[in-house]
Amino acid sequence: MRTDYTQQMTDIEALIKSWDLALWEYALVFEGLSDDDLWKRPAPGLLSIGELTVHVGFSEAVSVRGAAPSSAEEYSNYPYKSLFMHAAARYYPVNLPEPITLPYSVAELEAELKSVHEDAVDYVRTLEIDLTKTMPGRDDWDWFEQLRYRSFHLAYHAGQAYSVRHLLGHETTDN
Repeated sequence: MRTDYTQQMTDIEALIKSWDLALWEYALVFEGLSDDDLWKRPAPGLLSIGELTVHVGFSEAVSVRGAAPSSAEEYSNYPYKSLFMHAAARYYPVNLPEPITLPYSVAELEAELKSVHEDAVDYVRTLEIDLTKTMPGRDDWDWFEQLRYRSFHLAYHAGQAYSVRHLLGHETTDN
């Protein structure tokens, strides 16, 4: 059990460094991507890079702030505002039958993802969290698990986005 606050701050910073690294990896997906291909699904049952990015951005926006909104009213009243706050972005089975196509370019989507990520990281840093305590709105996870999962989530969807690019016939960097 982690009880030493100094050690916890070191642990938090290590988790944040891993989380930042995963965002860097995800951002590589945008290199050389055209706006025309951003919202293109490569096959039935697969999401577009834009849709994957909206999902990742949604998760970045809400995951450290507690329970995610679940109704139209909760979305409109959610204290954090972002273009990623889209009901279909929440989870794949919801997103699949409701394709998301937003009027944003690759550059705009990448900038928004980076901004939302930085806001989430800054938010975590302002909290005096105990990594062993459950987090608001997620009583099945403690803060350590949540922060550890942030890196995995970004990296997992980066792999999916690279697969989308490959299926669209793109040459990609570093993958």
